[in-house]
Amino acid sequence: MSHASVKKFGDICYCFENCKSVHTFGMRFSLDIAFFDQNGIVLDIRRNVRPLSFVTCSTASPRHCTTTLERPHKPGLWLMKGDKVRLLFSDQKTET
Repeated sequence: MSHASVKKFGDICYCFENCKSVHTFGMRFSLDIAFFDQNGIVLDIRRNVRPLSFVTCSTASPRHCTTTLERPHKPGLWLMKGDKVRLLFSDQKTET
C-alpha cells in the first residue's frame, strides 16, 4: 500500500496500483474512490461507498483502469471524471 498526498484537497489518501475494483468489507466508514488510467486521467468516481460494498470502474473499458485512490468519505471537493492527476510515490524520485 502506498500513501499519496493530494495537496489540492488537503487529504491523505491510499493509492493502489493494478487495481480495478474495491471492496469495503470489514470497513467501519464510507470511502470516496477515484479510478485512474495509466496517464493519471480519472476514469470514474464513486462517492460515499458504504461498508460491505463492492465497486468496480464502470467506464466503457474498465481494463484501462490501472490505479485507485481512496480516502474516507467527506463532503466537499473531490476529484472529477476527466481530471488529470500526477501521483508520486515515496519510492519515486522527481526530476528537478
